[in-house]
Parts: sequence; structure tokens; C-alpha cells
Amino acid sequence: MSKYIIKKLDKKKFVLFENASENVIKVFDDWSKARDMSRFLSKGGGFDGWTPAFLLDDRGQILDVKI
Repeated sequence: MSKYIIKKLDKKKFVLFENASENVIKVFDDWSKARDMSRFLSKGGGFDGWTPAFLLDDRGQILDVKI
């Protein structure tokens, strides 16, 4: 079973959903960008399928932090 799934919200919105934590990782306007992020995270670019709550905003999405 995949750690991440992409669900279609409407015609132009796609949500990347983390199965284990039941968190929304991010909402995308483009399915291919959601797929790319899912692949990146699945290949070890994240927290092994369990994103910590302190990285998420009140909507359960990863905070966009600018450095």
C-alpha cells in the first residue's frame, strides 16, 4: 500500500494525502505536480509516511516557509 495518495477535489484541484497520519500534505492545481511530490516523499524525501504535526498548518497542510 502506498504511503501517499492523490485525490481529486474538483476539476482543477488535487490533494496529496498521507495515509498513516491522515494528513493533507498539500493541495495542487496540477496533477503532475502532486504526483511528483508523492514520488519524492515516497522515495525518502520526507518523514517515511508520517509528517510531524508541527510542520502542518491548521488545515493539515505543510507550511510554506520562505528562507
